[in-house]
Amino acid sequence: MLEYIRPASLKLGDKLGRTIYNTQGNVLIKAGISLTDNMIKTIQTQGYKGVYIDRVENAERESIRIQEPIIDDYTTIKVISIISRILKNKNIYTNAWDNSFTKDRQQLEEYINEFYKLFKEKNIKKQLIFEMEDSRNNDNWVEYHSFNTMQLAMAIAMRMGYPETEVKGIAAAGLMHDIGKGKYPELINKKDLTEAEKNLLRTHPRTIFEVLTGLSGIFASNACTYGCWQSHELYDGSGYPMGLSGSKITTYGYIVGAANRFDDLIHKTPFNDEPMNNDEALEYLMGSNLYQVEVIKALTEVVSVYPVGTKTRLSNGQEGLVESNNMSLPLRPNIVIGYKRVNLASDEEYRNVTVQEVIS
Repeated sequence: MLEYIRPASLKLGDKLGRTIYNTQGNVLIKAGISLTDNMIKTIQTQGYKGVYIDRVENAERESIRIQEPIIDDYTTIKVISIISRILKNKNIYTNAWDNSFTKDRQQLEEYINEFYKLFKEKNIKKQLIFEMEDSRNNDNWVEYHSFNTMQLAMAIAMRMGYPETEVKGIAAAGLMHDIGKGKYPELINKKDLTEAEKNLLRTHPRTIFEVLTGLSGIFASNACTYGCWQSHELYDGSGYPMGLSGSKITTYGYIVGAANRFDDLIHKTPFNDEPMNNDEALEYLMGSNLYQVEVIKALTEVVSVYPVGTKTRLSNGQEGLVESNNMSLPLRPNIVIGYKRVNLASDEEYRNVTVQEVIS
């Protein structure tokens, strides 16, 4: 029986249930192979959220099943490698039609088309909800952040009812919004920036805007170019690079900006040593005056408030683990308390019980 498990749960001798690949698309480890220590270490450092094993024992390996990602790990790693290549390509600042950049954009556009179909199907089935786990480190956090921003921005735009071409343009903006940082690679991971360095780094939205406006297709669309340029602008005027406020910021900018900010809040980066839980980040954004209300509302509809596996304390004092989520009632997940499964959305006994806090 196949089970999808976290890399940290792999054991010596586990038989791989499905073939996994590296970033070049080559076979990393074939299905049916019994895993060695070195193979397990390789899987754990490749960025996979989970892998399939052919489980022979009766008991499931994971006490709470890990949710399979909407975009599979292999595709994620492929897209991450493309973003990384673009981020390191300084030729784009003098020649937007650089051959390598052109090929990479074409590949990304193909992926965006695939993601649109996938997200649309999930949205129709009311399954378009993200757990937002990933495997970033100091060497690739910008790439994973860009990928997550793309997913969230596309989902928000879809929930808000934007037409297909604009949804795809907004998704492209999610991928591109931080690429301008590649012009100053020495500043990407630097914590103690001088004021001059901060000002320099804050030019990155305009930098990529100027690159993209010289192109054609979805990457040159208003949804993409303005989504990038205004991704760090804030409703109250405290953002950058222009300090725009209110209606002067396009909804494209607000969508990409909200997706960008949420992902920043919940993940550790060189500039965030204390990431929030999903529920804390959503609460912060809902209580802020930084983005359009409609955008934040859509964000709350596509992000899991309590990701699968989250340990929670209920208002009745009981503690449990989130097993799955209810998209229509995101604050009422399905929880395992001891050996008992509880649906907070429908169990009569728990009608007045709420999730009081997330336990670290």
